[in-house]
Amino acid sequence: KSKMNVVAKIGVALSFMTSLSFAGAVTVDYTANQGTKSKEAIMQKQCESHASAAESIMRMYQEGISIKRLIQVTDENASELPENVREVVVAIYKDTVYQAAKVPKFSSPSNQGNAVVEFSNKIMMQCISALRGV
Repeated sequence: KSKMNVVAKIGVALSFMTSLSFAGAVTVDYTANQGTKSKEAIMQKQCESHASAAESIMRMYQEGISIKRLIQVTDENASELPENVREVVVAIYKDTVYQAAKVPKFSSPSNQGNAVVEFSNKIMMQCISALRGV
């Protein structure tokens, strides 16, 4: 795999980190803007962002990018996240990377694709369950 390809994939992951930070900021602002969006809509948006990040993480993991490298990139780019959500977003992202590491790597593209979808679905459901408990 070329270095440029790895850098491009990591860039995609970082864009998802940014979307997670946006979703986190939306949730933080919920009490100030209760009339503009329903709690359910905010939760869905946040969980969709988290599931998209999980999809990207698993795709990169299945294609051979190491867990160590995914964590390094998270740490290297944490300063780019809004300060009010940085700690939470980095913790969520790292936890998602750690969960990805528990999934077997597959060699066939079909099995890799299935692993990506299943992992994204799992993270979406975990997120919704966690937020509904809030």
